[in-house]
Amino acid sequence: MFTCVAMVAICSIQLQMPYTTQPNWIESTDSGITMDVCLFDVDNDNDLDAVTAQYDYENGARLYLYLNEDGVLSRDQNWEASPLACFECVTAGDMNNDGFMDVIAGTVIRFPGDGHNYIYYNNNGSLSESPGWTSTDSKDTYSIQAMDYDRDGLLELVTANQSFRLLFYEHDDGGLSTSPDDVFGVCNNTTAAIGKFIGINGVAEEGMQMLAGWAYNDDMITGRACIDIYELEELGSTYPPDPLWPNDLPYNCRFNWAVDLNEDGLTDWIGNSGSVLRRGICENGVLDLTLKPILLPCTEGQIYDPVYRVYYADIDLAIDNGPEIIVAAPGIIDPASSENDRTMLHASNRVFTIDNWTADQPELSEIWVSGISNRSTTAIAVGDINSDGLILTNETVIQSVSNQSYLLNGGLPIEYVEFVAVNGNPVQFHCDRNRGLLSLIRNVSPGSLPVNVRIEYFISYKQDLFCAMVGHNVVYYHQAR
Repeated sequence: MFTCVAMVAICSIQLQMPYTTQPNWIESTDSGITMDVCLFDVDNDNDLDAVTAQYDYENGARLYLYLNEDGVLSRDQNWEASPLACFECVTAGDMNNDGFMDVIAGTVIRFPGDGHNYIYYNNNGSLSESPGWTSTDSKDTYSIQAMDYDRDGLLELVTANQSFRLLFYEHDDGGLSTSPDDVFGVCNNTTAAIGKFIGINGVAEEGMQMLAGWAYNDDMITGRACIDIYELEELGSTYPPDPLWPNDLPYNCRFNWAVDLNEDGLTDWIGNSGSVLRRGICENGVLDLTLKPILLPCTEGQIYDPVYRVYYADIDLAIDNGPEIIVAAPGIIDPASSENDRTMLHASNRVFTIDNWTADQPELSEIWVSGISNRSTTAIAVGDINSDGLILTNETVIQSVSNQSYLLNGGLPIEYVEFVAVNGNPVQFHCDRNRGLLSLIRNVSPGSLPVNVRIEYFISYKQDLFCAMVGHNVVYYHQAR
């Protein structure tokens, strides 16, 4: 099958680099292989702390916490979790509605009986060293997310797993189920399905939907992806759920995100595998997937992993035309190396800006290259870690029966929520800062719906970059414009 790729013009523009070439923060000890990182406020002091997920197939590894005090991130580990496991992914959410964010982690199978998901509860800013909740299943978890998909004010868990599975853990007044509903055991003749997923709104209809992107192989050679948008409420009541907008794509997209690319208030889709970036622009509730894919460039001598980790964040550069692209480049084994000497090839991390996301042949500008090129970057996260670029923002949204979840800042990261009120009365809420997704706890509205909901939250024009790496993790602080 022939695929036409957009010929992207590479432009050199005079912009101040968003980051210095060398990191501003390096952890004090080598923490091994870090597979994921989550930035969130552990102790409710309005500073972003960092929790990392470590991987060690031979011996098992742990989760680590780096506390942030007054904008200074500790270089030492302030907490570690048991049991030893191969942690693949980590996120955060207030699973017990006590006002503190708990740590949620997924693992891959290292030995029989391993591969569980875990929740480490946060007691007034102090994380438990042992999990307070453990799933019964043993399926490799590659992505994990907390979301209130049935709008009852309690966060459920959703995981993307090996063997084409998307698993849902129900949460009601009796607690969070330890056994999942295997909702997406419906991809026939597939051997693996790994995807990112996200709760979004503004795509197909009012309310909160879910975008699931799949990458799988029928014959271990041919890659395909299936991107479906679901009404989250159906996920808890219908099996299998009927997608609001299904689409079967003739190409592989391992990493998928939902974000407003062209700043029109509608949620778009971007996905990639390798250095090929694909776009879906939302028009009238339908994703237009006819735009040519974009081939992200790499300079001579640099080799990118086939899964080419691309992260999207608005880091507020001089050209403000939608999200910029942050490329995290993992290393790969040199195919010319011997079996006894597996030499690793590496590539630098990069930042690109795109002039027009909706253009068939957009112009790409490389504006930053990291100085570290001899170690693999496995994951990245953005946030104003040193709190030097905060801006208070407020929105008034409408709460209705079918819409009690809101996408803030166009789906781009926010720093923290200061205040949420319904008809002037403060209410409790859940917030996923990485995706700008806020939902209310229970039906807190007095009287009849709809009502106005006022939300005050902080964004930042200085997004610091945390790079999870093999060896020492590092942070690049965003420079002033």
